[in-house]
Amino acid sequence: MRTSELTGALLDYWVARAEDYQAEVRKYEMADGWHHYCNVKERTRNQVFMPSKSWDQGGRIIDREGISLKCGEDRSWYAYSEFFDATAAGGSALEAAMRAIVKNKFGAEVPDEVSDLTSA
Repeated sequence: MRTSELTGALLDYWVARAEDYQAEVRKYEMADGWHHYCNVKERTRNQVFMPSKSWDQGGRIIDREGISLKCGEDRSWYAYSEFFDATAAGGSALEAAMRAIVKNKFGAEVPDEVSDLTSA
């Protein structure tokens, strides 16, 4: 799967992998259907990991990696860092930044490891 197409729980899963966490995508049912989230094991506890939606989680990574963000005229966000050679775009600043993290670590393509997840 292309890094540029990663969204939601699947993007969060690959960011977790880039951060060297033990990660898995889990699903839960709500009135409007099934939803997915990324779960990571951190030390002795499990934690929901969603850096592509949470500034508390994603912002720390952006700060640590020196990622710069820019909103284009088309309202898309673009992320880049002088610390590594990977740029990415996304519908939000966090999405663009997290795609850049994944692209830097794994390249433009990642394996389709989460086969039962059709839309995160």
